[in-house]
Amino acid sequence: MNNEYYPDRRSGSSFTAFLLGAAVGAVAALLFAPAAGAETRAKMKKFTKDATREARKRFEQGREKFGRVVEDVEEALEPEVGSSASQNSRLSQEDKYDH
Repeated sequence: MNNEYYPDRRSGSSFTAFLLGAAVGAVAALLFAPAAGAETRAKMKKFTKDATREARKRFEQGREKFGRVVEDVEEALEPEVGSSASQNSRLSQEDKYDH
């Protein structure tokens, strides 16, 4: 895929790859670090909670951004759709009374 048309896509996928690599590295470090089992489990639990919180935050940010884009598109198309809808409504009303 050519990133010329999607300049934001490359930076987003690079950042996602970085986060995934950091997560895998953190889990590997916890599993191979010399620590007691209970301590390692506590660290894993904290890491999981933090990662879940971050994922939810990013999901909400994405949902909000998507909502704003949808609203922008609706606003941009409203004059076109509104005039088409009123024309279609008018035509269907005329068809009712032509018979």
